[in-house]
Amino acid sequence: MFRKNRANEFTPKWSVSDDIYDGITLNADCTSADTLGFVTSPSFGPAKGWHQLKWRGSTIDSQAGDLPTVDVIGVDAGGTESVLF
Repeated sequence: MFRKNRANEFTPKWSVSDDIYDGITLNADCTSADTLGFVTSPSFGPAKGWHQLKWRGSTIDSQAGDLPTVDVIGVDAGGTESVLF
């Protein structure tokens, strides 16, 4: 996880599994001064498929109507993007 062009504001974080069957968990706080924010990772893969995504996002101000969500976007060999889930 990193912040593009702002390495001095957010220390990059990463995790590597012990083997191909080991799950990975990476926790980081992502702050935003705006009311709308996006976190975009670099492309991962290639992969045969996604089987699971664990998201523990939450709001610090439930009264404001915050709705944290995650989209997993696949990219095919031709570069076409599609939302997988």
